[in-house]
Amino acid sequence: MLQLYRSALRLRRTNPHLRSEEFRWRDRPADTLLFERGNGLLCAVNLSDHPIPLPYAGSPLLASGALTRNGLLPPDTTVLLHLD
Repeated sequence: MLQLYRSALRLRRTNPHLRSEEFRWRDRPADTLLFERGNGLLCAVNLSDHPIPLPYAGSPLLASGALTRNGLLPPDTTVLLHLD
């Protein structure tokens, strides 16, 4: 867990989208959180007990767990995506 926080702090220092004041909630499935920061950074949180499809195509910058190969976000997992 400490490594995840260190990686997030390092990413925040190097990615201006994480320091942007722009913040927008996105439409989302039940039991998820989905928001965009800046122009092109998306955070998806799966609070459900089943995998969900990632709503947007993007390159993962940081994830709290392994993502599936078929584009699903596992339960209890968060991912930060750079939108392509």
